[in-house]
Amino acid sequence: MGKSKIIHKADYKRKFNKYSIFGGDTIPSPLCVGPKGVWAGNSYNIHRLWKYVTCKHCLKKRDI
Repeated sequence: MGKSKIIHKADYKRKFNKYSIFGGDTIPSPLCVGPKGVWAGNSYNIHRLWKYVTCKHCLKKRDI
């Protein structure tokens, strides 16, 4: 049995320019770690809808 992927909530207020050298578009960062986590080189599965989110840290911030 494979481990299911953790899906984070997309935070559209805090975006991250992943390809700043090439002038790429900004992408939403995960709600729980923000742009710092993406900047550190980590990759995250994110989704805009809460019903697909499985990250317990993002789910804790749902009421905020």
